[in-house]
Amino acid sequence: MPTLSERLADDRVIIADGATGTFLQRSGLPRGTAPERWNLENPDAILDLHRSYLAAGAELATTNSFGGTRFRLDGHGLAGRLAEVNRRAAELARQAVGQAAYVLGDLGPT
Repeated sequence: MPTLSERLADDRVIIADGATGTFLQRSGLPRGTAPERWNLENPDAILDLHRSYLAAGAELATTNSFGGTRFRLDGHGLAGRLAEVNRRAAELARQAVGQAAYVLGDLGPT
């Protein structure tokens, strides 16, 4: 697999994964629960998320960490586990896609 820089340099479209929160809600994530919590409590759902998007043709897998900031995680009782939540998000994405896709960290606003 070429490096991401090499892949970005060619003229072909790169397909990214899709909506993480929506996918996880359809997989049973209770409304109001931080999707990042499932990195720790339901890793199989996160693996399924990444594998499903890979099977659909995604070349970019974004980590389940959009809300992985201290501010957001504090509101869900996870601020003390900030590094663990985000590290696990990266590990699960890499485990799911192996070398078949690029893994990109995803952090939203605070």
